[in-house]
Amino acid sequence: MHPHEHRRGRHGETMVAGRADDGLSKYESQALSLPASRRGQGCFPYRKYGGFWYPEHLMAATLAMRDTFAARPSDVILATMPKSGSTWLKALVYAVVRRGRHLVPAAGPGRARGVHGDHPHELVPAAGPGRARGVHGDHPHELVPAAGPGRARGVHGDHPLLASSPHELVPFLHDLYNGGPLLRLEDEEGTPSPRVLAVHAAFTALPASVPESGCRVVYLCRDPKDAFVSLRHYLDDIKPKGSAMTPLAEAFDLFCDGVSPFGPVWDHMAGYWKESVARPEEVMFLRYEDLKEDAVGSVRRLAEFLGCPFTGEEVAGGVPEAVVALCSMDRMRSVQANRDGLHGTESWSFKNSAFFRKGEVGDWKAHLTPEMAQRLDAIVEDKLRGSGLSLLTVTRNGI
Repeated sequence: MHPHEHRRGRHGETMVAGRADDGLSKYESQALSLPASRRGQGCFPYRKYGGFWYPEHLMAATLAMRDTFAARPSDVILATMPKSGSTWLKALVYAVVRRGRHLVPAAGPGRARGVHGDHPHELVPAAGPGRARGVHGDHPHELVPAAGPGRARGVHGDHPLLASSPHELVPFLHDLYNGGPLLRLEDEEGTPSPRVLAVHAAFTALPASVPESGCRVVYLCRDPKDAFVSLRHYLDDIKPKGSAMTPLAEAFDLFCDGVSPFGPVWDHMAGYWKESVARPEEVMFLRYEDLKEDAVGSVRRLAEFLGCPFTGEEVAGGVPEAVVALCSMDRMRSVQANRDGLHGTESWSFKNSAFFRKGEVGDWKAHLTPEMAQRLDAIVEDKLRGSGLSLLTVTRNGI
């Protein structure tokens, strides 16, 4: 791609590629100077930065993101440890914040849920008093019937989540920086606001512009036992041909020692937890297990936190339930882009189907012994002691 060439996404998002004077080269040099570990969960080596282990192939991009990404007050940043519900969270938040532009398919044939029932609508700037507030109050909008080719569609097949992977619609920041030109999302040419982006990085590795801008951050944590098991399956699915996995016992020992992608998991959780306590209006801390138990209630709380609460009409019309149904595991797994589409770079890619396994709470019981579970639970609780965060309730629900 030529520097500063515009690349339009499938659903109107515009990405502008621009290479800094030295591109990623200086960050690649920095990455190579960091402590390394050839022992990891899969076949990829790690680099240690700021007390956390990062996959080596993402380290330079993470450093570039830290230094150059400029967050905006309207941005929404989704943060997770790998295999902790990232794909599900991306889909849910995308459906919630884009529902003015893309109506959510309803249960009945040929209908879509919108603020005013089944009529197609999109968010457009409001002119006077009584306007509805957008995310963070920065973008005043009111809902009016859409007209012309840009209007929101009212049929099932038109929603982006039924045609694209959540990882295409909500990219990881490290993916935008990785693989050559530094990429950034711009507002020009009709790019919808807010920008919804994702990270696996620890809070301490985020760009300073994130807390300074006051943008919203949503963190989703998961029982480390389930996250570990899911990570094992995922890494096995995506490993390059001819590569070998770290044996289970060794991988578990490493995980308990804090060596995992973007780990230690307990420090990752604690960092975002402390920020959510200090800045609850800007950082939301969610548990995967709570999301599974009450998806509709969690989605309503998410919408409230993001500054785009469901209206009384939407609640009465079942829009929150429609969002949950649209983003269900079975529904997303049935989308062709999620079955057959590819994720990665030209040099290495894998099928999007690797992102969809079971998503169950307590699946660790089929893979870990009770002794292994007790060991990891004890380590996590000990490391979290004094933070005000405990996963014991999550663990008990999993058992």
